[in-house]
Amino acid sequence: MKDTLWTLNHYNGVIKEQPIGVGDPDEKPSVILTDGTTTAIVTEEYLKDNGINVTKELKPQTWEHTTLLESGGSDEDLSHLVNLMMLQCMDITARGVIPFELLPPETDGNIKTSDVDLAGAHGYWTRAVAVLDTMDDEEEPRLVIKVMLSGVLFVGKFEQDDIVLSEENVGDTLMVVPRFAQPDGEVDKIDAVSFDVKLK
Repeated sequence: MKDTLWTLNHYNGVIKEQPIGVGDPDEKPSVILTDGTTTAIVTEEYLKDNGINVTKELKPQTWEHTTLLESGGSDEDLSHLVNLMMLQCMDITARGVIPFELLPPETDGNIKTSDVDLAGAHGYWTRAVAVLDTMDDEEEPRLVIKVMLSGVLFVGKFEQDDIVLSEENVGDTLMVVPRFAQPDGEVDKIDAVSFDVKLK
């Protein structure tokens, strides 16, 4: 059952763990269902009787992606961005389920104004790593931040637009768009980043 997707009492989650039973041998097996923010522990029996398995409908597909970012500013700006990316990547990896959305074509800029939950997501990230790297340029190498993402894409959500995504073409069809969130009233600061997707 691990990594299957369920809707239970208007709650959408992924089974990330199946705890090993301890104590009473008559205790019913349970699972951990999470949406990345909240977690529910339910028995397998209750989940099967009251939940809806939406795995076949969503057609989850594992996905690896690497994106490069430049600060475009001073060394201090770059240092801040590296630290921000590392913290965000640690958060993604620790939670194991970070939903991402498909951005509309008219989306302009990279300031994020809303979050998406698993019910509205087009997939979720499971792991991320950020490192400082260099990129060759005609004049001199440039410092960039390389972010390596691992996740799951809900291929079934794209069929309504007659877009068929396969392991071979997903990288050619979708691009990852980093979107930054600002604390309220702090226009010149960013405190979090999400990695959403957009059709090329």
